[in-house]
Parts: sequence; C-alpha cells; structure tokens
Amino acid sequence: MPAASESANHLVNLLSACAVLLGVIALLLLWRLRELYAQMQDDQVTLQRAEHALHLARRQLDQMAADRQHIQARERRRLARDLHDDLGQYLLTLKMDVASLQAHADGPATRLTQTMQFMAGNIDKSIAALRCVIAGLRPPALEQGPQAALRQLLAEFTRATGIPVKHAFVLADAHQASLGLHETVLYRALQEALANIARHAQATQVQVRLQCQGSLLQLYIADNGIGMRDVTARTGCGLAGMEERLQEAGGVLRLASRVGAGTTLQLSLPMLAGQGAAPVRVA
Repeated sequence: MPAASESANHLVNLLSACAVLLGVIALLLLWRLRELYAQMQDDQVTLQRAEHALHLARRQLDQMAADRQHIQARERRRLARDLHDDLGQYLLTLKMDVASLQAHADGPATRLTQTMQFMAGNIDKSIAALRCVIAGLRPPALEQGPQAALRQLLAEFTRATGIPVKHAFVLADAHQASLGLHETVLYRALQEALANIARHAQATQVQVRLQCQGSLLQLYIADNGIGMRDVTARTGCGLAGMEERLQEAGGVLRLASRVGAGTTLQLSLPMLAGQGAAPVRVA
C-alpha cells in the first residue's frame, strides 16, 4: 500500500508539473499572439501611411505635370507672338523691299532680276514655314476656348465641303482642366482628320464625339466614306504627326476602317488625377 500511495503521489506531482508547464506555454503563446497582433496593427498603420504618402506623391506628380504643361503652353504662346511680331514683320518688310527692287529693275530678265525672283520665292517659303511653326505652337482659335474652337472647326468644315457633322461634347465641369491640358493635341487631330475626310473619304456625313471614359479623355471621329485599304499606313505628316502628338501627351490613336464602310478614329488621352467623375452633356 505505501508503494501504491507513493506511486499515486508521484503521478499527481507529474500531472501537476505538466499542468503548470502547459499553463506557462499557454501564457507564452498568448503573449506572443498579443505581440503579433500589435505588430500586425502597426504594420497596417504603416501600410496605410505608405498608401496615403503614395497617393499624395501621385497627386503631386500629376500637379507638377499639369504645371509643366501650362508653363510650356504659356511659353509657346509667348514664342508665337514674338515670332509673329518680330520675325514675321522683318520678312514682310524684306519681301516688300524685294518687290520694290523688281518693280524698278530695267530691261528684260537679267541676272539681277532672276536673283531677285529667287529671293522673293525664298522669302515666301520662309513666311509659309514661319506660319507653320506658329500654328504648331498653339492655334490662335484656342484663345476662345477649346470647345468653341472645336465647334468652329466643324462649322468651317461643313461650310467648305457641304458635309453635315453631328457632334456631341459630353464633359463635366471637372474635366475642363484636362481638356485645356490637351486642347492643342485635340484641335490639331480634329483639324487633320477633317482635312483627310474632305480630301479622300468621299463621305456624306461625319460624326464627332468628345467625352470622358473612366480616366481617359476620348475624341471619336467617324465618317461614312469609302474607307481605307490599309489602316496601318502612316505616310506623310497627317496621321503620323497626329499619332506622334498623341504619344508625346501620353495618348493613343486607334483607327478602324473597311473599304466602302467608312473610317473611325479614336483618340484617347489621360485625364488629370481625380477627374473621373460622371460626365454631363455640355450643349
């Protein structure tokens, strides 16, 4: 009996020790879980702060890009005015002087008169090139606002060709900053597209739509003309120049066409951050 009692006491002591050990392990696990939970909360706070900092950085980058675009646009306007007022005036005066010399030249086509004719031709080419440079900097029509300038383009196209244009500008007030940012690209693209339609499409109707779609500003230009055989061709300065301007502004040009079924151009340009609100129709 004493041996059985001693064995039972030993078993009880062993079980007690195991219970104490399990309790200590449980306490250690609880402490570790609390530590991991606190660390997880700290990591979550750190992640939220990092996401907030990243969002602020993106907005700052967008704002810096917009500021840079506005500064460049202002410099282009200043340069256009200076070229027009100074160099344009000098070339015009030089052309008048050469014309006066030609008018007072005696005799038939001497070497002097031939040289003056050559000079007059070069002056005309210089004036034409200067006008192209000025027009490429910023179209004067945009001084009245991008939407008014685009409508004026459409009206002039219909007046010159007799082809009616159905158009819709579907933009919210919040999108005007993005529209102003890309106004020159949109104006030149529409100008080139309408010129191509007038020259090649043999269309009887044109549709134009300017809208926001998600984070993109999109311009659609569609005609019901004879279409194109090769939509991948980018010859000359027309579509190639349009695509180059879009790429420089971070945009994309898509062209779809079938022979006898017309042509559709889709221009997509990135809007400024925070301007993806639902659009409203602007008459």
